[in-house]
Amino acid sequence: MTNFIEEKKKLVILILVIMFLLIGLFYVNKVMPIKKEAAHARRDLETIEEDIDILETQMKTEDEEQADNDFQLERKMPTSRKLDDVLLSLKKIETDSSSQITTMSFIENSELLENELSLSDVENGTTNVTETTDVGNESQANIQNSLQQLKLITINLSVTSPSFGQFQQFLQGIEQMERITKVDNVTFTTNSNENNPKNQQISTNIQITTFYFDSSQ
Repeated sequence: MTNFIEEKKKLVILILVIMFLLIGLFYVNKVMPIKKEAAHARRDLETIEEDIDILETQMKTEDEEQADNDFQLERKMPTSRKLDDVLLSLKKIETDSSSQITTMSFIENSELLENELSLSDVENGTTNVTETTDVGNESQANIQNSLQQLKLITINLSVTSPSFGQFQQFLQGIEQMERITKVDNVTFTTNSNENNPKNQQISTNIQITTFYFDSSQ
């Protein structure tokens, strides 16, 4: 009887050992690979999320830069006439230089001829063509379309300045306007002051041109 019980115990222990070994083999061969794959997948997911965050940051930065570029371009070359902005700028220049704009007139030219003005000339503030390059049909079509959208406004000013230095300050103010503006012509007469020849009043006729893109076309 005692031997039978001992054999039973040994059999139970053997079965338990075998079950433990089977569980260990199952864990090593099945569970561990799954856990490794899960950990690897989790790392891949974290990497993807980091890449997405980086891309979103880059896209946000690019969008902000593009918006800033568009804003700056709009200030230099607006998409409408925006004459009020021009008048405000001229008023500030008038005040800063202690000058007086006595008369002002506007002439709007609806289109620019391609052989008279190119986009690069406008950006450089000059109408002198110094270089010609061959472009493809598509590029040329884009340039022609841009030129059709590009409009100019000619402004004729009669200005009186207390002195030549203040006249120069007025002229420099026009040249330094944020909106692209070029001085076309300047004619002036100096009214001498016999008592103080160094303090001569300057009467000036100034023709300037500013530009805008007609976004409605």
